[in-house]
Order: sequence, then C-alpha cells, then structure tokens
Amino acid sequence: MIKLMYRLSALVPSLASAMKAAAFYKVVETFFMGAPYGVLIFFLDDLLARTLTMEKAWIYTGAIAVSYLLQGLFCRLFTTLAYPVGTELCEQVRIKVGDHLRTLPMSYLSRRNAGDTTALISDDLVMLTLIPRMAFPQFVSAMAMPLVMAPFLFYIDWRLALCALLPVPFALPMLRKCQQALSYGMRRRSLALVEVSSAVIQYVQGMEVVKGFKLAGERFRAFAELLSRFKRINLSLVFRSMPFMLGFQALLDCGFVVLLLYGAYLFLGGQTSLFAFLAFLVLGLRLYEPIKALGSVYEVSQAAEVTVDRLEALMNEKPLPEGAVAKRPASSAIAFENVSFRYGSDSPDVLKQVSFTIPEKTVTAIVGPSGAGKSTILRLIARFWDPQAGTVSIGGVPVSQFTSDALHAQISMVFQDVYLFQGTIFENIAFGAPMAARVSVVNAARTACCHDFISALPEGYETRIGEGGATLSGGEKQRVSIARAILKDAPIVLLDEATASVDPENESQIQQAINGLVKTRTVVLIAHRLSTVTSADQIIVLDGRGGIDAVGTHRELLERSPLYARLWNSRQEALGWRM
Repeated sequence: MIKLMYRLSALVPSLASAMKAAAFYKVVETFFMGAPYGVLIFFLDDLLARTLTMEKAWIYTGAIAVSYLLQGLFCRLFTTLAYPVGTELCEQVRIKVGDHLRTLPMSYLSRRNAGDTTALISDDLVMLTLIPRMAFPQFVSAMAMPLVMAPFLFYIDWRLALCALLPVPFALPMLRKCQQALSYGMRRRSLALVEVSSAVIQYVQGMEVVKGFKLAGERFRAFAELLSRFKRINLSLVFRSMPFMLGFQALLDCGFVVLLLYGAYLFLGGQTSLFAFLAFLVLGLRLYEPIKALGSVYEVSQAAEVTVDRLEALMNEKPLPEGAVAKRPASSAIAFENVSFRYGSDSPDVLKQVSFTIPEKTVTAIVGPSGAGKSTILRLIARFWDPQAGTVSIGGVPVSQFTSDALHAQISMVFQDVYLFQGTIFENIAFGAPMAARVSVVNAARTACCHDFISALPEGYETRIGEGGATLSGGEKQRVSIARAILKDAPIVLLDEATASVDPENESQIQQAINGLVKTRTVVLIAHRLSTVTSADQIIVLDGRGGIDAVGTHRELLERSPLYARLWNSRQEALGWRM
C-alpha cells in the first residue's frame, strides 16, 4: 500500500503533500480512537480495586470525552482533505493522460482499440479515488491501532499481550497469498473489461451494419458470450481469493479464542487479576477488527495497482519529439525531400524516396490508385507521424522542429471520415477558433454552403448534434467540417476527399469556396473525382508503388502521364454509366 501511494504521488506530484497530510490526520485520529480504551483500563482498575472516587470519575470521563472530540476533529480534517484528493487525483490523471495522448504519434492510437483507452480513463480510474479516501485510511488504522494499544496491553499483562499479538504474524502469510490471487485475478479482469468495452463500442457504432445484414441476433449472442466470460472471470477472482481471505480471518478469530482460554487459565490459576482478564476480553476484539479490514483494503489496492500499471505503461510511451520553433515560418510552401514512410516495421513502404514542392498560396491535388499514400502525405504534413527517412518542411523549416502548437496553428484539416463533437453546430464550427464572433461563424458556414440547412433546423446554429455528428447526414457533416477549417483561417488547408459525401448540387459551390481559399492559403487536397481538380495549379500523381508518376497540370498530365490518363478515362466512363 505504501508503494502504491508513492506511485500515485509520482503520477500527480501536486497532490503528494495533501496525501501525506491526510495520512497524518488519519494516524492521529486512530490514536484518539484507541485512547478511550486506555482510559477505560485505568477506570476499570480503580473500579475493581475499589479506589474509584468521583474526582477520578470526572477525570476519566473528561479524558474520554476529549478523546472523542479530538477523534471527530481529526476525522473531519481527514475527510475534508482525503475525499477531494481522491476526486482531484482522478481528474488530474485524466487531464495528464489526455495531454499525453495528443503528443503521441498516431501509430500508437492506430494499434490500440478504443475500448482499451475508454476502460482505462473511465471505469478503471474510478478505483483510484477509493485509495486516498477508503483503502489507505483502513490500512493506516490496521497498522496504527495495534501500535496504539500495544503499550496498554503490555502494561496490563505482558503474557496476555504476547498471546493477543501472536496470531498476527501467522495470519499475514495468508493475506499475502490472498494478495497474489487478487493480483492475478484483477489483471485478467482488466483485460476482459477492455474486451467488453471494445465490444460495446463496436456493437453500438456498427448497429446500422448489424441490422442491415440481419446479424443483430448473432452479434448480440457474441456480445452476450463476452459478458458471460467477464462474469466467469469475476467469479473466479472471488473464488480464488476467498479461501485465503477466510483463512486470514479464521486465524485472527482463533487468536481471540486462544486468548480467552489462556486468560482463563491464568486467572483461575491465580497468575493474573480479574481486571487484566476483563481488559483483554474487551480490548482483544477491538485489536483484531481493523486488521481484518485489510482484506477489503488489498482487494481495492490490487485493482488500483493494475490501473496504475496500465497508466504508467501509457505515460512511458514516447511522444513525438517536440520542436523548439514557436513562430510562424516566412511562407506556407511545403516540401518533401526523399521521404520514405511505412506504418509498421513489418509493413511495406507506402512512400519511397518521394520528393516534391507545393508552392505557397496554390492548390495542389494529390491523385492516384487506392492505397497509393495520398492520405499519408497529408498526415505527414500535419505530423501525425514522422517519416522513417527524409524531411517534410513548411517554409523551409522541418515540421519536426516546430512546437506542436505552432505547427497545428498553421494547418486546418478536413478529414475523409468527418468527426463532429457532441454539442451544438455553432460549437463544432468554432472548435478551432473558440473566440470567434457569431458573424464570423455564419460567414464560414455560408462559404462552406451549409448556412441554409443549418438555418432550417429547429434551433439553427444552437441545434445539438449527437456524438460523431450522428444526427447529420454525411454531406452535412462534411460541409460543417469545411466551415470549421475555413473559420480557423490557417495558412495551410488540407482536404482529404472534402467532396466525397457532398451532393452534386453543392459540389460545385464547395469547389468554388476551395478555389477562393487560394488567395490567402496553401491548399492541398485529395480527390477521387478528378473533375474537381482540373483547375488545380498542380496535380501530383502517385504510382501506387511508393513513388510519384508525374507532376503537372491537368492538361499536361493527360499528355505525358498514361496512369493519369487511365484514371481520367475510367472516371469519365463511370460518369456515363447507366442502369
């Protein structure tokens, strides 16, 4: 438990002093919890010796009353400190995890399932709040109470005191076995909870697909089986640890029985007094009570240790190295110099020794076969990953030398898979510029051709949308995300198939809006509909083998790039297709 508290202090150093103060208050509170029993011993001694006077009775009563008063005072001090510390601990860890996650390369998130992170920062972290406000106080009481009561016990009768304390060293190995069983079971439970959380997310988010393919029952049965397995793991956790827990408590109970018999033997043999015998009968039960509570303490602490292990593993993930350049570069021109990139050590290269330049305040389109690396280029510009070789630079400065804030302040990005946050449409458009005036938000929406459909909604811009923008159509989400990028007013705009989900009526309007950005921005876009990029200043054609086939305007590429000509002709044939 002490080691766990040190690990928690290392996670949130700002709370270390508060947790130490809470522990001190608990120790003092425990002392005053045991003090009345010490006073009671003297009271009982005088009572049996018939030396009790009214003056002594007032002194004893006053001492007990003061002990209760001070116990309540320090209990209040502990509670008012420990409970907020537990909540603050959870909050600070979540913030710390969130800050760390945004510094990690996207490769970390791409190899983790959503349920893992969700379970860690939602369900598992709740267990940490129990440590400073429940588990650690009980541990302190279990350790401090015998230390507080031991002097009184040895003062009365050292033989009975040794007999009372004798079961403790024999019971602790059983507690250690229980701890090991809990540790193993909690780790299995944690892994199973990740699977359950992932299954819930997939089942809910994929409900349309599940229903569309008549798999609702089959998928639910698989989900139910996963829950059944989770239940079996939880029961196994209980059944594996229960024998050791019962053995631990049984040894302590047997200790009191032995104390009772040994005390009776000494008393009947005239080797101890009635006072001593009665005192140990009263104090013996109180001595074992907090020690028995260690069982529940270790259950909570083992669950917390599993969570801390996972947190430390996450926090030990190396972030992308932070650059030192915090100022905007002289221009927004982009250059790739001999860039090679692959998504995994065992994966083939997506890009091989790729070099090209994107002039400032121009529109550059990237086209090519599926899987050629078009989206990868955009993500390398935004530095979601670092290339294995080569340099990506903006304004002559490698993107790796910028601070994260400085780099992302220069870039607005519209993803192919649009994600909108739960909240109002206004908040989603203003996400990149939260201080923007309402008129600026509306103008950005007009430019992105989404003002009309927003105005038609019951609450207009204050209409709340579901998680991921679930209440909007694909085209509506796409246009809101374009408005968000326009409002941010970054010098570089990256559009990953920005017109993919837009109807033909609005496609030309959005294309005009994109063309209007050229006056003040550098625009890089991916388009499968080649008709939308014919007016681009340059088109980069990827060959699908990790290289570049050709670079030029639409007319130039039709003449000297057979691959581009084939893509163009295929698109024209698709446009002429009829049922």
